[in-house]
Amino acid sequence: MVDALINVASIVLFIGVLIWLMRQSRRSLVGWHSPEGYDFVAAARGVDESGTPSRWKIVRVHLDPQTKSVSLLPRGTRASDVRGTFRVVGRPHESVTKGFAARHAGFVVRHDDRDVLVRVDRDSLPFDRFNAVIDRGA
Repeated sequence: MVDALINVASIVLFIGVLIWLMRQSRRSLVGWHSPEGYDFVAAARGVDESGTPSRWKIVRVHLDPQTKSVSLLPRGTRASDVRGTFRVVGRPHESVTKGFAARHAGFVVRHDDRDVLVRVDRDSLPFDRFNAVIDRGA
C-alpha cells in the first residue's frame, strides 16, 4: 500500500515538473534576442483596414537597419497577416498601446496597406534598435 502511494506521488510530481518546464520554456521564448539585437522573438498583431487588431502572435523578427525593413516569421499557417517583409513606420498612437504593460513598447511596420504592431520589451536591445531606426529616419 505504501509503495503504491509513493508511486502515485512520484508520478504526480514528475508530471508537475514537466508542466512547469513547458510553461517556463514558452515564457522565456518571447524576449529572446541575438547579441547584436537585430534578430529577436516578439509578439505581433495585424491591423485591418477598419483598425481592428487581430490576436497576438509569436513571431521571429529580423530588423535590417540599412533598409529600415523588418522580416516577420510567425509559427503556423493561420498567421499570414503578420508574415512577410515590412517597412518600419514609427511608434503607434497612445490609444493603440492602451492595454500594454508598462514594460512593453510597440512599433508600427507597414507593407502596402497592411499595418502590423510589433511589441517588444522596453529594456531590451531590440527596443533600442527600433528607436535608432526610427530616429534616424525622422
